[in-house]
Amino acid sequence: RLSLVGSEMCIRDSSAVKFNIFKRINTGGLPLSLQEIRHALNIGKSTEFLKKLADSSEFKEATAHRNFSQRMTDREFILRFLAFAIHPYSDYKATEFDSFLSDVMAEINEMSEQDINELELKFNKAMTAAYKIFGNDAFRKRSRPDAPRSPINKALFESWSVNLSKLNDAQIQILVERKEQLQEGFIRLMNDRDVEPKFESSISQGTG
Repeated sequence: RLSLVGSEMCIRDSSAVKFNIFKRINTGGLPLSLQEIRHALNIGKSTEFLKKLADSSEFKEATAHRNFSQRMTDREFILRFLAFAIHPYSDYKATEFDSFLSDVMAEINEMSEQDINELELKFNKAMTAAYKIFGNDAFRKRSRPDAPRSPINKALFESWSVNLSKLNDAQIQILVERKEQLQEGFIRLMNDRDVEPKFESSISQGTG
């Protein structure tokens, strides 16, 4: 517990409370990123696991060797995958997404090595499949075939990686064989203005 001197106030030791306290007092010098706060509060299996996945050849290839390790951005992307690989989006009931991610790190700290290894296999499969299908455009918005490459999109990274991790080898092979149609379909979806909510807006606004 964390007790305030001279006060009867007592705060229960939960990861959500700790995360919010840390976030509020994080004002001196160069403020920590939210992932750096999560890292500081959850040292253990989860921090080691995120580093391992961020350093993996599968992740580096799928993200076109983009160096976005500064401020642990790469680890936050990976944590988002792990969060929804563990908890289906349909079961998501958290009131604050940042605390939800911190809770997932705490959960991974208590996992068995077997469970962690299974998550690693799912992640690597998803990264390999994404690169085989989309190449250097994996996890990036694309509105036309000749469009310049855009930054990796968090919402696309979450949705594509989690869904690809659920497929078996035969299903992934079908997508690889039909990757041109899939890429064309994605571009059409990005430009579709007749559906609500618009897909492009759904991966661009309020994705936190």
